[in-house]
Amino acid sequence: MAGGRPLETPFGVLYSTNITPDHATGIGGYSFGAFDRAMRQGVKADGTHMYPAMPYPSYAKISPEDMYALYTYMMKGVAPVAHTNLPSGMGFPFNQRWALAFWNFVFHEDRPFVADASRDETWNRGAYLVEGLGHCGACHTPRGIGFQEVALSDKGSSGDRFLAGSKVEEWNAINLRNLWTVADTVELLKTGQNRHATVSGSMTEVIHNSTQHFTDADLVAIATYLKSLPSDHPYQGNPPPEPQEVPAAMFTTRGGLAYAQFCADCHRLNGAGVAGIFPPLAGNPTVAAKDPSTLVHITLTGWATAETATHTRVFTMPGFARLGDDEIAEILSFVRSHWGAKAPAVTTAQVKTARATLDPKVDVRPFETPRVADILREPNATQVVMGMRLNTETHTLLPNNVGNVLNCSSCHLNAGTVADGSPYVGVSAFFPSYAP
Repeated sequence: MAGGRPLETPFGVLYSTNITPDHATGIGGYSFGAFDRAMRQGVKADGTHMYPAMPYPSYAKISPEDMYALYTYMMKGVAPVAHTNLPSGMGFPFNQRWALAFWNFVFHEDRPFVADASRDETWNRGAYLVEGLGHCGACHTPRGIGFQEVALSDKGSSGDRFLAGSKVEEWNAINLRNLWTVADTVELLKTGQNRHATVSGSMTEVIHNSTQHFTDADLVAIATYLKSLPSDHPYQGNPPPEPQEVPAAMFTTRGGLAYAQFCADCHRLNGAGVAGIFPPLAGNPTVAAKDPSTLVHITLTGWATAETATHTRVFTMPGFARLGDDEIAEILSFVRSHWGAKAPAVTTAQVKTARATLDPKVDVRPFETPRVADILREPNATQVVMGMRLNTETHTLLPNNVGNVLNCSSCHLNAGTVADGSPYVGVSAFFPSYAP
């Protein structure tokens, strides 16, 4: 909690501050009154205004009892760390903090949470946690012209936009309104994954550091509240059985063949993934989201699961920044068209823009991965594609030759075309050969 973490905003970079009880560089000199004012009004002990990237509009809803408990923990349960705060990277005029007083006057609602008498205790507990302490809207609610959350609850004229999804640091924070069953949401918040999806981006830290430690009662309360929110894409009940059909376009389009080459080893040709390890694409809200930012981000930079008590092993996905912008757009458009409820295609321009912003690391080794999609240019494309399928669907197409569910590509990764994955490239130079 010693600060220093960067937060990219449209107006420049901010750095989290030291909130350990160090008297020189942290909040050790804060009285409870000063702490309470900072948390509810976004004003430091010295009178300096905070940027609303610090979610004080949400924290204003915290009860007095919880606020004092939080203050006591910060002062007595956290070790002091001497660490000087970094200056913000905000340029003029956004570096003029005095102007935030006017922002507060226009946008800030310094009001405590009020329970809804028409709802039960569980629902109200969930609403209190989501709207206040959990500050879920800070990421999942769209921002307005003043960078304010357009709604701080489901009440009021803009209440239908609360938790309706937003873009944060090149991630798409998905629409949480009536997304899943209560049990599905509880499982995700407790373990980092459920039958529909696996968390990514900063949400992995939310799960690891926070929600996995919640009581089951609080998780049920949160899930109950989220389930109750009206949505333009209401949950439709249990999903259909695991998809078994491989899309026909898998073997006749560039996006399909590229998916088969670079993605199917983990996510499978039918988009079902592997339960508890590799997330499914079919029925995944990230795949179906109108904004493809998270898909593009993961493809360029990679991904890792949340480490939790339930799933102690972290699984990772490498970044594919070495692929061209057009190739990534083709793959993601194929995925969204078949498993994303016909979500809009991803454009080359969108990938190019994200690459410029994220500046992902690119594998610069001289090995050049052959592109299976280029097979479509060959006069015997149908024959060669069939050979590729025998490699990636061995146990299905040659059941009498395989005694388990492995395929050739289980060892020869990415259809035998990737470095360090037992590639077939150059194999004809020294095979057939036989060892005694």
